[in-house]
Amino acid sequence: MAKSGLLKVHRYSMHFKATAVRLSEIPDVLIQDVAEALDIHPFTLSRWRKQAREGLIVTKGVKLDDETVAELKRLRPVLIFRSSMGYFDFVAALYKGSET
Repeated sequence: MAKSGLLKVHRYSMHFKATAVRLSEIPDVLIQDVAEALDIHPFTLSRWRKQAREGLIVTKGVKLDDETVAELKRLRPVLIFRSSMGYFDFVAALYKGSET
C-alpha cells in the first residue's frame, strides 16, 4: 500500500542541471548512466537536455572535473552488468569478487 502524506518534490539548482547536461554530452556515456550516477530519473535528464537546447539551461562555462568524467566512463561496464541482473545477484557477484 502506498504511503499517505505529502509527496517529496526535489528541486535542483541550475548549476546542478547544467552539470548533469554537460556530463550527458560526454562521448561514449549514456544518458541513463549519468542519470543513475546522479540518482535522477533518465526522463528528468532528457528534459533538462531539451531545456538546454532551447536555451533555458545555460551549460556554457560549466567545468567538468576530469576525475568525474573518468569515473563515469569507468562505471559504464559496471552499470551495464548491474542492469542485466537482479540487485541481489549483483551484490553477490561483488561479494564473490572481494573474496579473492
